Amino acid sequence: MKFDSIRRGTVLTQFIGADGAMWDMSSNGVTLIVAATSQKCKTFQMGGKYEFRCSIFDDVMFFSIKIGDADWIDAPYTPHLSQNFEPEEFPQGMGMILSVFIVASETGTVLDIDFMSLLNDFSNKINAHALAILQKDFNQNANTNTINKVYSSMTPKQLAESATICCSLN
Repeated sequence: MKFDSIRRGTVLTQFIGADGAMWDMSSNGVTLIVAATSQKCKTFQMGGKYEFRCSIFDDVMFFSIKIGDADWIDAPYTPHLSQNFEPEEFPQGMGMILSVFIVASETGTVLDIDFMSLLNDFSNKINAHALAILQKDFNQNANTNTINKVYSSMTPKQLAESATICCSLN
């Protein structure tokens, strides 16, 4: 997803009425946008503890995210839908840059922003999985069916617990 400039107070009209998270990987790093009601947005404690987990089902990556003490949220991801994804391997001590945006779904207003570096191991593992998926043919219907199947059979907490790739940041 491409944005020219985002800061607190920026209105992202495409997120008015949205409820959930969007995870996108690009050559610039990862963008995580969490759209929720203003009331729910207050539960996200930015600048503190974060947990990121990744589960993979039928070539769809599901990212589970915990911000502070808030409940788990999740976002499905396939590199086939990313416009500028270029997987790379990060040298020891380096990882993908993550930009987090908390958006009020009533207005599309960006309420909070945070930036961080993901751990090296997590960055390299998700890049490797994304590259493996990208090398396969993409079927939009199969992708949608997998997402629907996972969401109809698992809660966000169960999805997070099924993860095999994990990253905790304080």
